[in-house]
Amino acid sequence: MKEEFLKGLPSGYKIQNYIIKKILGKGGYSITYLAEDMNTQEKIALKEFNPFKEVLRREDERIRPNPEELEEFNLRKRKFLDEADFLINIQHENIVNVTGSFEANNTHYIVMDFLPGESLARVLKRRRLTEFELLRISLSLANALQFLHSMNVYHLDVKSLNVYIPEEGEPFLFDFGSSWQQLQLRKLPEHEEFIHTAGYAPFEVQKGFTRELGPWSDIYGLGAIMYEVIVGSKPVKASIRKETINDGKQDQVEEYLNKTEHPYSEEIKNSVKKALHLEINQRPDDAHLWVEEFQLQQLHEKARNEDKAQGGDYLREADSFWKKGKFGKAFTILKNASLRESSIAWYMMGFLNEGGKGVKQDFQRARKWYKKAALKGERRAKRDLGMLLRNKFNDDVHLLGAAQWLQRAADEGDAQAMSVLGLMYRNEVGVKKNYKKALELFRK
Repeated sequence: MKEEFLKGLPSGYKIQNYIIKKILGKGGYSITYLAEDMNTQEKIALKEFNPFKEVLRREDERIRPNPEELEEFNLRKRKFLDEADFLINIQHENIVNVTGSFEANNTHYIVMDFLPGESLARVLKRRRLTEFELLRISLSLANALQFLHSMNVYHLDVKSLNVYIPEEGEPFLFDFGSSWQQLQLRKLPEHEEFIHTAGYAPFEVQKGFTRELGPWSDIYGLGAIMYEVIVGSKPVKASIRKETINDGKQDQVEEYLNKTEHPYSEEIKNSVKKALHLEINQRPDDAHLWVEEFQLQQLHEKARNEDKAQGGDYLREADSFWKKGKFGKAFTILKNASLRESSIAWYMMGFLNEGGKGVKQDFQRARKWYKKAALKGERRAKRDLGMLLRNKFNDDVHLLGAAQWLQRAADEGDAQAMSVLGLMYRNEVGVKKNYKKALELFRK
């Protein structure tokens, strides 16, 4: 019988009372499908345990574990079942709602509510969040973590990819494949390898120190998400941050939070610094007390009032058309936000002009919008303006300008700007050849 790696269930496949529509996403140990209940015609999300490296999928769609990985397969399957059992028995507006689970195809499935929307990670690929949006999401996650921690459960993989932003309703946390209960952790050896994502994971999770895990470990992940929104990239790995500090250099998190020109309140930046503290005893151990300490709820109310005046509603309306591929409609709405002096709107309009999406391709107009946004602090606009000047206005004056804008973006922690600027120094494009400077940028 034919067997294949990395294969999902095909569209139209029937399983229990559901019919598969399409694959929504793949993780290291699961595939999530959009499916429809054949009795009610309601759409649901169906998560299948499918650790790609450890299984084959037979022609009849049954999973067959690789004999050499059978022990690991069974351990991970047990963990998947624990995830299902836990989530079925809880309900919270900021945690994914699981309604059932079942066994089929020699593997296990979790049935979840499906809400139209997308992950925070996908939103951040398009644009920066306003302060109101950042606080709304941060407070929702703080509520979710407080609820979990009250039951002595730790998520341990809090990151933007595991935060869902529905078109309607509250943001919520999902994918509990890495979560552990405190009692389970006590049964583990002092050192254990945990599934984690570099940058979002604190040192104790990265190194697998089971006795040091706690609420503070998840709050670090929340801080990393907020840092990602503010700076534009996730934090440097915790172990590298430790090495940097031990070498007597400034912590990269402190450096880039201080340098960013994005207009976020100092209280928010300070709350992030505390959440991302490398030392456990200096990090918050209670999400709600951390919110109170930095008055994030009060800042949220203030930001709500300012958001409308700054064109926030127009941004979100334009965003809803953008993700559907209706770029012309999005551009028209962004014009309204641009009249409110929205640097996010200026950047997005520049992006559409440069790519010719929904509007005529026009590099001069793109440059105009990028520059307006860059002068108001938009890091992506600085980077993309530099890239545009380098690639489309290829003369000495514009190449020098490209290097200057890329340097400004690099100074704020933009990795792509660092890479491109490093190439310019190496190849003597717009700047004097400087291998030392190039190596420094590549290393960063």
